Amino acid sequence: MKRVLLLLCDGVELFEAAAFHDVLGWATEYGSEPIEVVTLGAQREVACTFGLTVAADRVFGEVLADDFDALALPGGFVEYGFDDCALAEPVAALIRRFAELGRPIAAICTGAVAVAAGTSRSGPSAPSAARPARSSASSTFLRTTCAVSRASAACAGLQSLLRTTLWPRPTSACS
Repeated sequence: MKRVLLLLCDGVELFEAAAFHDVLGWATEYGSEPIEVVTLGAQREVACTFGLTVAADRVFGEVLADDFDALALPGGFVEYGFDDCALAEPVAALIRRFAELGRPIAAICTGAVAVAAGTSRSGPSAPSAARPARSSASSTFLRTTCAVSRASAACAGLQSLLRTTLWPRPTSACS
């Protein structure tokens, strides 16, 4: 069984989180092996955009990146607190660990900002002068995914996640 960690920060765009969950659910239904999706929040109750609250399966400190096959990051709104979580050190450390392990990281919309922040410098609060060069994985991700429209970026991230390790046969879900 494959395991995907789905990050839910306050201010998360629920539609984007649901897109990951739904696609991975369908991949479980019709793919070659089941996929367990585990949601992770900074706290158990995650306040989404527009006032909806959802419950995270786990909180930081209860999971290890090493126990998962992929990381999924939906985007969110700064006005609802997304950046406070998504750009914090625990998220950056999680992203760096997935990158070190060579495991897929998929992001939709502003989730890509967290990926870039977690992989392109020594930490989310590092001054710009202290930033080392962006990693090749982050650079490739940003060139190929973030340069296209929101809808295309969502599909490219999901297709990449499915093709890389979760669903060995090609998918045309977003073609």
